[in-house]
Amino acid sequence: MEKYEGEVLLKEGYTTEIGDTHFRNIEKCVAGFRGTNTEITYKDYNRDSLILSSYQGIREEFKRQIEYDILKHDLGDTDELDELVEIASEVLTSTARTIRVNREERKAAEVKERYKSLTMFHVQYVLRCMSETASKIRNIRAVMITALYNASSTISTYYGNLYRYHAVGAA
Repeated sequence: MEKYEGEVLLKEGYTTEIGDTHFRNIEKCVAGFRGTNTEITYKDYNRDSLILSSYQGIREEFKRQIEYDILKHDLGDTDELDELVEIASEVLTSTARTIRVNREERKAAEVKERYKSLTMFHVQYVLRCMSETASKIRNIRAVMITALYNASSTISTYYGNLYRYHAVGAA
């Protein structure tokens, strides 16, 4: 059965007023339709489900972007990876104009752009750095947001330094 979302159909002879315009015989415009107005005009206005589906969609897209299944296989069953994905998804779906990174407010669009460029290697790097940290972290969420934001600009230096450390240490 064909649905006409947002249209209200009237039986012949009835009129409706929109502004100063009168519409008559609207039923003739939809020839051959045999249904009820309920079927025609029903529209789901449940914003929560739209927001939730948008969040879930972005979370799934981020998981695809970072090759989540491969990471999960390589890292084993770690809660840290799932927590990182949730935090990244929250950042990517944020409606705020700014997001706090490195103890300062950054434009949300700038932060989201960096997050969209993250790969599996950036996530491995962040998780490795987090596991090597011996100090107590009071606001783990803020640290993870900052670490993910900085990952793309610090990963090369980190691995270059690690290589030099092992190359000199082995000599």
